[in-house]
Amino acid sequence: MDIEHWVDWDSLNKKRWHSIHELIVPDRQPTLPPKPGGFDFHDGTEQGWTLDQLYDQEEKSMPPVIPPGCPPGGPFYLCNSQNLALTAWTPFLATPDAKVTQCNIYLNSPDLSTNADWQKISGYSIDLQREITCVMGEPKPPQFWCLLQIYLKNKADGAVKHLAEAEGPNGPFSFHPIELHKTYQFAWNPPTLVAARGDYTVTKLRIRLTSWIPAGIGAGELPLQGAWLVGNINPL
Repeated sequence: MDIEHWVDWDSLNKKRWHSIHELIVPDRQPTLPPKPGGFDFHDGTEQGWTLDQLYDQEEKSMPPVIPPGCPPGGPFYLCNSQNLALTAWTPFLATPDAKVTQCNIYLNSPDLSTNADWQKISGYSIDLQREITCVMGEPKPPQFWCLLQIYLKNKADGAVKHLAEAEGPNGPFSFHPIELHKTYQFAWNPPTLVAARGDYTVTKLRIRLTSWIPAGIGAGELPLQGAWLVGNINPL
């Protein structure tokens, strides 16, 4: 890990957010220049990234999960945190549906088709920190994961190809377990992407974030609260 990336993130550790306003106050300045084409979020915006939510991880079709009483646009909200990170934040996450035990959200990049810095890449890297947990304490064992993905378009016929971190060419997805208050840097160089350079256009990055969700009768008394923080998304 490049520790310099995290010189300003130490002050975020163990911070318990109670409102979205606490996340977006720009009280720190960036310390490193951005890499060409990279997303550093130092400008106070989401830099074109969007949030897709909320999906049932346990069902193969991954149907949407809509907790009762969820405000419009929720339960996660996308914002910039202190000119440092793209932030998916929730004030309250729980469901009375006992069949739902894990859920997914997706962070989607803007269209990269015409961005020369993202073409002919060998992969990409991200910095990640989890500040979301149960208000009654961390579940045992922790049940939070990250998976990097990328979308390509064939230049010849326009077919879309979806790549994700996996254990070998035909193996299962390779999820990264994410601990609370710990900072990570992941670099992914899929061999398939390297082999396809020149034949495909890189169109989109997608970051899949999976978490346990309090479910069943009484789940609302011990919801998840907090945020996922993502920064320094760079081409390799």
